[in-house]
Amino acid sequence: GYGIAKVDKDSKVLWKNFRHIHHSFDQVEGGNIVALDHEIMTEPPFYLPGWPVPNLDDGVSIYSPEGVFLERFSFMDSFFHSPYRLVLVKIARHNDGDGLGDYLHANDVEILRAELAELFPMAEAGDLLVSFRELDGIAILDAKTKAVKWFRRGYWRAQHDADFLPNGNMLVFDNIFLEQEFINGEYRSRIIEFDPKTMAMVWEYTASGDESFFSSARASQQRLSNGNTLITESNSGRIIEVTPAGEIVWEYYNPVRLGTNDGLIPAVFWATRYTD
Repeated sequence: GYGIAKVDKDSKVLWKNFRHIHHSFDQVEGGNIVALDHEIMTEPPFYLPGWPVPNLDDGVSIYSPEGVFLERFSFMDSFFHSPYRLVLVKIARHNDGDGLGDYLHANDVEILRAELAELFPMAEAGDLLVSFRELDGIAILDAKTKAVKWFRRGYWRAQHDADFLPNGNMLVFDNIFLEQEFINGEYRSRIIEFDPKTMAMVWEYTASGDESFFSSARASQQRLSNGNTLITESNSGRIIEVTPAGEIVWEYYNPVRLGTNDGLIPAVFWATRYTD
């Protein structure tokens, strides 16, 4: 993580703030900005005296709309001050002890919009939806207390980009589809839509036959207003739009190639459609 900045349409820097910001940030209608960050933990927290250090302490930095740093809180504290504190105990018991841990690896944060809040009874407007890759889980954090108020693991692994949907469901990029056999020597990924109240899966997309669809890290998706889904298959440098039936409407491959026999392709980290 390096920092966060705001630029205008002509790329003029309006403000910047140098902290260890990484992966994702969000802002609602001119309000404060929440951004994933991490710090180097050099002393164990009082509630986990045996925790190996140094390691990465994942959390959130909050900024004013003008880029002024306001506060920061740790996700380890969020878990400890919640009914899900045993998540930390499990991590502590299974760490490798080398002091180089990235035990949570938050990779996405999203604010629950007021217009969607009534669809998610486990949350309130302003609460944060956070994806934790190393936990194979997603959590909702209380915007006021900062504690985890809802946490679920599901049928996904190393997931990215958990989204609230306007139908009351959630959408997530399942990076490692464990139920699928290897295809051409690699795993497959998939997109999952599920009901967070029942955890029932209501839709998924993955490749069929011998087609490849896999990103071991990164990757994202966006549900469009026409019902289609925009998908960023990051490691393959690919962006596709698919219908609810799984039909590919269009696709884009990063044309740049490097390395022996042009075997390397630059990753595409994130794609968003602003008008659909």
